[in-house]
Amino acid sequence: MNVLVLNQWNVFPPATGGAHAVYELCSGISRNHDCTLACLDESVGDTVFEKISDSFTLARLPAKSLRDKCLRFLVPNILFKNNAVKLSLRSRFSVELREKINALAQTADVIVVAHPWVWPLLRNVDGWKNKPLVYDAHNVETQLAEQNSRPGLEKLLHARVVKMIESELCRRADLILCCSDEDKSEFSERF
Repeated sequence: MNVLVLNQWNVFPPATGGAHAVYELCSGISRNHDCTLACLDESVGDTVFEKISDSFTLARLPAKSLRDKCLRFLVPNILFKNNAVKLSLRSRFSVELREKINALAQTADVIVVAHPWVWPLLRNVDGWKNKPLVYDAHNVETQLAEQNSRPGLEKLLHARVVKMIESELCRRADLILCCSDEDKSEFSERF
């Protein structure tokens, strides 16, 4: 079986808690299946494939274009301070990224979305349709956005955008992996 895991940033080598979680997920999958971890990377100009092991491949997708002036106009920095949300919203406008994600998704048997931030990009391609979709939820991001955003317009926009992304992903996912019973209950109540 070929499993595609999508994440918004490169997790190799793992340096943070979130990176360790995604890396360990992929390492575990690759013990019995082929696993490709596709991530956005602003340091590459074209897709770079790196073999981590015989059955674990890292695909670094070019994301530098997500910072160009046109996309910054469509999704301005002033409204969204959170980089994950900004890149998430901007990624859906990138034809190049959609094509690269679609090509990877077409060869996968199962698709895992690690964090909700790549969902706006994936939902706009056909390669994932009619395949099992798994949301690997490290947190209830909507809850964190409501708690941690600064008051005012930023909080209103940030929390609504995060809720929109995460709720659609939850509805579309065939399986949601949670880190705790509290998160499982929160997902059940919210979505």
